[in-house]
This record gives sequence, C-alpha cells and structure tokens, in this order.
Amino acid sequence: MQIALSRGFPYIQDNVYNAVGWGCPVGISLIGKKALIVGFGGIGRAIAQRLKPFGVHIFAIKRNFV
Repeated sequence: MQIALSRGFPYIQDNVYNAVGWGCPVGISLIGKKALIVGFGGIGRAIAQRLKPFGVHIFAIKRNFV
C-alpha cells in the first residue's frame, strides 16, 4: 500500500476515470530512499524483499533485541 500511495495511485486512478489519460508520472521515486520496518517477522521480511529491487535502504527493528 505504501508503494501505491508514494507513486500517486489515487491520483492516477482519478485521471483514468476522468479519461484524462496517464500523462506525466505522478509520485516520488523509491530509488535510494530509506525505509524503517518496525517488526522484522514474516510480514516485515516480505516488505523488505519487495523494496529491495527499488534500491531502498532498509532499517529494521525487532520487537525484542535478543
């Protein structure tokens, strides 16, 4: 969901429904950005795997530090 929001998906969807067309890219690039993942269990790891191809620098925090 975060990726869709950062790419401006709601605005693109509005443009398509209004038949304006795709036009210029909307949103920000994820390349070189930083992401903090709170909770590095199954879901946190899956999010990290999806962000990795974009070159996102990933920081993760576990629930416990052991």
